[in-house]
Amino acid sequence: MEKRIVLFLVLALVLAMSVPAMAAYEFTELPNGDFEVTFTYDNPGAEEVYLIGQMNGWTENDPAMKMEMNDDGLWEITITLAKGVYEYKFFVDGEYKTDFDNPETTGPYNNSVARVLPDHPTGELELKGEMINEFTQEDFGNPVAFNSSLKLELNGVFKEKLDDGTFKDMVDYSAVINAEGNVADVENYDGELELLTPDKIYLENTAVTYLGDYVDVSLQANKDDKTNSYDYLGILDATTSNDDRENDTSNPNEFGDSRRIRVSANDSLLEKGYDFNIALTEYTGDITDDTSNTKYLGYLNFKKELKDNVTGEVKGHVGTSVVTYQPVVAGEYKDFTKTAAVFGEYEVINNLTLRGEYAYIPLGEISESLSGCFLQDDGSWLFIFDPRDYEAVEAKDVETVWLAGGWGASGDETYWNSQYKGYMLEKTTAEDGSTIWTGTFNVEEPEYGWKFIVNGEKWDYNDDKIWFGDPATGGERGNDNFQLVDYGANDPIKDGYAAMAEVNYRIFDPKRSFETGSEFYKFDITAGAEILENGAYLRVANDDFAEDHKPGHNKLYVNSYLYPISNIDLRLDLNGSYVTAYEDPDTDLNESNEHQVMWVQPAFDYPQPVTGVEYIKGHVEYGSIERPEQVPEDAWTGWEWQDNRYKDNDLPEYTNLFVETQTQPFGPINYVKTNVNYEKDLEITEVFAETELNVPVKQIEYIRANVDYKVNDESVDSPRAWVEGRIHQIPGVKDYVNYILVNYETDEGHIIDHGWYGDDDNDWKNRLYAETELAVPALEDFAVTVSLESQNIEDGVLDGITADSLEEDLDARYVENGKKIEWYTFATVSTGYDFPFSIRGDVTLKFDLVHQEISEYEDDALLVELSRPLTKYTTLKASYNKQDSDHGENYSSLMFETLF
Repeated sequence: MEKRIVLFLVLALVLAMSVPAMAAYEFTELPNGDFEVTFTYDNPGAEEVYLIGQMNGWTENDPAMKMEMNDDGLWEITITLAKGVYEYKFFVDGEYKTDFDNPETTGPYNNSVARVLPDHPTGELELKGEMINEFTQEDFGNPVAFNSSLKLELNGVFKEKLDDGTFKDMVDYSAVINAEGNVADVENYDGELELLTPDKIYLENTAVTYLGDYVDVSLQANKDDKTNSYDYLGILDATTSNDDRENDTSNPNEFGDSRRIRVSANDSLLEKGYDFNIALTEYTGDITDDTSNTKYLGYLNFKKELKDNVTGEVKGHVGTSVVTYQPVVAGEYKDFTKTAAVFGEYEVINNLTLRGEYAYIPLGEISESLSGCFLQDDGSWLFIFDPRDYEAVEAKDVETVWLAGGWGASGDETYWNSQYKGYMLEKTTAEDGSTIWTGTFNVEEPEYGWKFIVNGEKWDYNDDKIWFGDPATGGERGNDNFQLVDYGANDPIKDGYAAMAEVNYRIFDPKRSFETGSEFYKFDITAGAEILENGAYLRVANDDFAEDHKPGHNKLYVNSYLYPISNIDLRLDLNGSYVTAYEDPDTDLNESNEHQVMWVQPAFDYPQPVTGVEYIKGHVEYGSIERPEQVPEDAWTGWEWQDNRYKDNDLPEYTNLFVETQTQPFGPINYVKTNVNYEKDLEITEVFAETELNVPVKQIEYIRANVDYKVNDESVDSPRAWVEGRIHQIPGVKDYVNYILVNYETDEGHIIDHGWYGDDDNDWKNRLYAETELAVPALEDFAVTVSLESQNIEDGVLDGITADSLEEDLDARYVENGKKIEWYTFATVSTGYDFPFSIRGDVTLKFDLVHQEISEYEDDALLVELSRPLTKYTTLKASYNKQDSDHGENYSSLMFETLF
């Protein structure tokens, strides 16, 4: 791989020289990209000859263009020209003469044409990068470390010369090459070679693409695939390659390297109505190691336009999408799966379109990780922890691994005790040579499952870093636990199917289309049906389709909108669906273990201003769900709403009403925005209001406020309110004070913790913040920003923490002299200044007013940074940070940065 990269770079940088010969002129390419061009004219009887043309603005008798007789009896001149096409003639004894030795002429005056273009492939190359060498130290007295990194970005294109003398892109290429090195102790290292040799070299976003007449062929390494399938169900959704999706059909490229070959149609085929792309990707733990492959993904997408035989208008299309997938776990190839779909649509009459798809899909499941538990012949269980299954940990950082779970009864030593080491795993080597941890135990099925505890001595019970669960569902604490089931005993993959059919009717609105510059429809309705067989295995399906893949479903749906009044932007929507879903993923379609879900939502949107109102919109939402006969009533969860709209999860139905509006300016008010969300079945009303004042005082830049509250919600006993104001241009001190900002927020009802915001991390119920920027007129561009933040601590923040552990606990910031404080307050001062000799200095200080010290609990509590450009592309930087969230206390750095 490295040899191929070097050869590619050499070919890109070395462009050969050529000397084309022609009867009337010849040229040679110069190193700087210009051309030395020699023109000759055969007329020994002439007395005076000049070259004239676009190269000199057709100036007659130009002394710089006077030709001389050479030894062969030809008039000759040599000039330097940039690459291009030039019209020219000879000015012979006061008359214009066409170059009779050059057959190419143009225009009504038969001007001769000189094509000063290279015959060999030419191209463009852009190379830029960044190099950083840095000395760092964590806390005083610790070893000084040396870190180095190099990043190169290469982009370019090769061009080929066409018969008409123009150039066409032939190959384009791009690559990002990274190299990193680290020496933990510069006083104790293994010679200069350790300092100069990178620890890691890797590629990213690398591609070489041949641009053919009809197709493009690309070889790619560590490059995200942004291709989606054309099918309507969304069986292939490669654009989610880096998304952390919650369902367990996340894209295979969650982490690791990749190699890919991809072929796709270019504009030549697209113009003919054909569109396709095909690719095969190998995902691997290390792109330089052919034995570290982890999974394979291949796909084919094809689509052909269907046109009216008479008018040639595009009326629809047909196509197919195919996906193949095979995971590799610890060198073992798992089941090979394939998904294939055929689809199409056609406008049978004006504005009426039929659309359909049928897909073959696999049914079953494949264990794609080595981590888990495996039943042995003697009835014992083998537990395996493989660090490669988790993004949050690397094998080199793992020291100890044991199990924690619901073994025994609540309160027992073994019951979810992160410090109980009775189930300790041992470090060993897998068949493919990787490092894993294993252990075999005779255990009974634990209540609520189990997890791995990694390096458990380093963190307390509540730290997420030590808990690692089933990687198929995310793997970190808060996601599903492992269950005591045989992760190696997968059901064989079976055949299944999915299908959809729908009809669309719409009415074109020519007037609105003309006004908006795009197609606009006054009415649009789509009605359809969708079937997904139970237990589908859809590794790369999009979220909308994949979220229900486990239980499967039969679905009827309708989506529609209408603009009922001409010249008025009132839009009415009606959307709804009826779904039969299967409660048990293992239930066959012909069994009755199912439930029905109905959902309907009429809505309106009126964005056109009317008297006093900027806009108004709203909807009514109704849903009902039926409990399956096989599921006991006390085990039925019913509706579970993601934003905690429903605190009770046993509702068989719900009705939600929502309205939002915003006023136009009136009096001292710029606007008032309000929305009301009424949950009928829970009798809870969510109210939100926001406003901004238009104060006729130029010193007041703005005053804004908002409030939200939940009426009849037992978990909320007071509203959340926020107000902020900012003043500037203050008389008497405007040269010294640029602005003053004051903000106050109260949330004693914990709306931020549990409501729309979903922020469970804040520990305050009231918060006051003030900020100002001070200037010194004598020092240009110098300012100091000063802020004060005070937090009124929530009740219960320190519950369960003993006095002995307060100083060791992160919540010690809320304690003074062993007692809880009511208000935690700290001030921040930050400034920066450009000193002489091009030295830039920046300082941030956060002072804890409660403990009367530089803060021990805030990042960048004391941050000092100095930088000085040494050249146009190099900078020397030095910094000290008392509290660095990534490195700890008293972190200092000396860094040399080079850009090129």
